[in-house]
Amino acid sequence: MPASAAVASPALQAFQQVLRERGYRESHTLVLEYRFAEGRYERLPSLAAELVRLPVDVLVAGSPSMIRAATQATTTIPIVGIGVPTGLFASLTRPGPNLTGIASGGEEVRKTGRVLLEEIVPGLSRAAVLWDPHSGALRRRGLELGARLAGLRLQALEVRGPDELDRAFAEATRGRAEALIVPGSWLFAMHQSRIAELAFNYRLPTLAPFREFAEAGSFDKPLRKGMHEWGIMTGYGRSTAVGASKPNIDFFSLMPRFGYVFAEIQGPFSLRGSAEVIAEAVPMLLPFESQTIYAGGLTGLLRYDLTTGTRLVPFLEGGAGFLLSTPQSQDQASQFRASQFNFTLQIGAGLRYLVSKHVHLHLGYRIHHISDANTTEHNPGVNAHVVLLGFSLVP
Repeated sequence: MPASAAVASPALQAFQQVLRERGYRESHTLVLEYRFAEGRYERLPSLAAELVRLPVDVLVAGSPSMIRAATQATTTIPIVGIGVPTGLFASLTRPGPNLTGIASGGEEVRKTGRVLLEEIVPGLSRAAVLWDPHSGALRRRGLELGARLAGLRLQALEVRGPDELDRAFAEATRGRAEALIVPGSWLFAMHQSRIAELAFNYRLPTLAPFREFAEAGSFDKPLRKGMHEWGIMTGYGRSTAVGASKPNIDFFSLMPRFGYVFAEIQGPFSLRGSAEVIAEAVPMLLPFESQTIYAGGLTGLLRYDLTTGTRLVPFLEGGAGFLLSTPQSQDQASQFRASQFNFTLQIGAGLRYLVSKHVHLHLGYRIHHISDANTTEHNPGVNAHVVLLGFSLVP
């Protein structure tokens, strides 16, 4: 296979499942030998020759480049080709003395593809297609023929490696493509996450042959279990000492933060989402009466991000922490005086906006309480309304 073992794993598992359904059991009734080119197509002929020398009873080739390598390596061992490109051989009824399989041409454009794309792009007339030259010029001509039969103007974008994907998407935008078609290719399978991210960033509806493409670029699960993020939140608060008649404290904060998604919640669409634990460092500036108080602490939060299927992700959050502050005035006439060590409680809600898969903006509102839990004689506590704005980076 041109891909790595990790990328090929879903296809191999499906292949093994079909074999089991037909009574074959690996290591009992058959032995499967795998070879992986790790993205280096030039290795395919030598890998095919290696399998022929074992020898094996049958070769399975899942792409045009694999089929070519297999037919060059042997004319006697049976070869099952998946995706034999139309026109590669003189006759599909007799493609060779030892080759059989399933042919492919422009079907993904001519049939289901047009219908699916028109559901999200009504009146679709212009589309771009990523073309892997390792799949052969005949595959490209098949795609172009399928597009013409479907009534589409097709812009073919040649991509020989992952470093050409950004350029291809930029060309699609300049060509005013209304949608993107990603044909079956091990090159594209190996870099499906990058393709999905670019389609996400360019807002380009995309048709791809494997479920993994949709999962990699889906809005349905913007935060998956095991993901983490780093960010900064800035906050402005207006607070009132408990029992006071009017707000008397403004404060500002700049909070570095780290978040880790520890669970994905299933259920009805309106309740689906992700649970995240967040740690925030809390440096704070409080201009208060005749002095300025400096404070710092740490807050732990639990956040629940609701699934919406769009770039806007509502969230609910709450948590607690502690705060250490500089010494305060001992003026007994002061309307509020607290200890240097305080506890904090907060609850809030907000919106996360997905600029891209890796850059998120946050806007939030919290009800915030600071007090030392009556560990000093004079400490009524402070309740605050806080508005927060920030961003996070998701690796």
